[in-house]
Amino acid sequence: MNSIDNSVNFRRLQIEDLIWIISIGLAILNIVSNYYERLYLKSNDIKFRYYSLAINVLIIIVVLLFYIYFFILNYKDFNSAHKKEYYLGEISNILFIIGLFILLYVNVKAFNFTT
Repeated sequence: MNSIDNSVNFRRLQIEDLIWIISIGLAILNIVSNYYERLYLKSNDIKFRYYSLAINVLIIIVVLLFYIYFFILNYKDFNSAHKKEYYLGEISNILFIIGLFILLYVNVKAFNFTT
């Protein structure tokens, strides 16, 4: 492994550290979303449902961007290695991204219904 590979891997790890930090923030946002959902269930005030869905849509979009990033990384690794396990990794990333798009669609439809 040469210094260029080390530099690329070091940068990749820095980005993954940032993703983990953002994930902690997303977990906190999810707790806030649940709080608004509870307020909606108690008061039946539609604005709380709106807040909850808006936060959920934001979380889904950020997670979708994370998985697109990981898909691109895995695709680059796949092109350089052509190993069977990269096929499975790419398939799982694609399926997860499709699932996130479906979840995003459902939440946006619910979001539009409440506004």
